[in-house]
Amino acid sequence: MKLSFEGAAVTAATEYTLAEVDMISHLCIDASGNVFVCGSSASDSKHRVFVYNENMELQATLQDSDGGGLGSVTFATSTNNGFLLVDGNMREILLYTKDGTYIGVCKLNELCGTDYPWPCDATVTEDGSILVIMTDERQDQSADELIAFKISGF
Repeated sequence: MKLSFEGAAVTAATEYTLAEVDMISHLCIDASGNVFVCGSSASDSKHRVFVYNENMELQATLQDSDGGGLGSVTFATSTNNGFLLVDGNMREILLYTKDGTYIGVCKLNELCGTDYPWPCDATVTEDGSILVIMTDERQDQSADELIAFKISGF
């Protein structure tokens, strides 16, 4: 349901049916008005990201390189060149063109020099880069650390 507010009062409520989605696990809305619905596909239960515009019209379906499912996306946004996803389960950043064509993947441990990071969230900074928040166990196994990396160039 899309709610519109004026102050603390709800001024409009519009119900949407997302026929493509069976179960929603995460939802992101970016500054461009894209609505990223991360969840199980109604057609085959695989985890995908469905990109809708502000009117909830499907714009793209984001999936892995062979058209299958993703792990568990914890963040999604648009960039100047397309879309960027952070997959918490697979510990990856995935890139797509504006029409949803898969470009490639970056492993977070290789990109950030970590061991087995779990990316729990991210945000877009004022300069357009992405601040990725992750946890990772210290090398001496004494604790898990909360770490942040600023990623740009996409």
